[in-house]
Amino acid sequence: TFIGVPAEDVHHSENATVELILLGAVPFAPAIPRLEEALNEIATYVDSLVTRRRAEPGDDFISDLIELEAEGDEITQQELVWCIVFLLLAGHDTTRAQIASTARLLISTDRWDEAFEDRTVVPRMIKESLRIYPAAHRFPRIVLEPLEVNGVALEPGDRLALNLAAAGRDPSVFEHPDEVDLDRPAPGYDVGFGYGNHHCIGWALATAEIQTSVQTLVDRLTNVQLLGEVVYKIGGTIAGPEIFDVSFAPRGRAE
Repeated sequence: TFIGVPAEDVHHSENATVELILLGAVPFAPAIPRLEEALNEIATYVDSLVTRRRAEPGDDFISDLIELEAEGDEITQQELVWCIVFLLLAGHDTTRAQIASTARLLISTDRWDEAFEDRTVVPRMIKESLRIYPAAHRFPRIVLEPLEVNGVALEPGDRLALNLAAAGRDPSVFEHPDEVDLDRPAPGYDVGFGYGNHHCIGWALATAEIQTSVQTLVDRLTNVQLLGEVVYKIGGTIAGPEIFDVSFAPRGRAE
């Protein structure tokens, strides 16, 4: 709704966003055809959506971009399309994974019903979820100039992955890094959203989506318990529970 994609069209982007996990594939070359197919598919759809929004503007981000273009800002059709493509790609599978990880921490730390009574619990748990289980846990990068990291020599053209999951559990930065602390002193470590020029442009929307989704579950369910092991995705740039079984009862009916 915020971006301007009709609910009935979500399927055009959801499959492509899941394919982004292949950005971290090793070896990378075999994944290129699937990535290209996914990106071309979603770009074609967004191009048609922009054309629709030019004819019928709405109260959404796409229409706002088109309005800026009409007011004289130099935005080409290609730039407009790929700006929207990257927003869709960045905000689907990552947010879905962080919702699941936040819910998992609430359950495993026995704070589910506390979050029903205290509306500050979910927002604080999101910060710890981003630190302990960041959805964007690996950032692939291409080396541009020679450098050495902890005795490892890297040359231009080398691919490397920055391990943000490890950064969030760095014992030199965080006391008891493997424990959930809802009152962990500032600054909060929203590792999943990045910093500086690379700070996630959609962080506020993603945070609102995670908070609303998790709080809605808390408000509707009680006696929530994990059943068995949590099944995670394997590899790639995005991490989060793929499957975890729970038992629960509708809130207000189970005591």
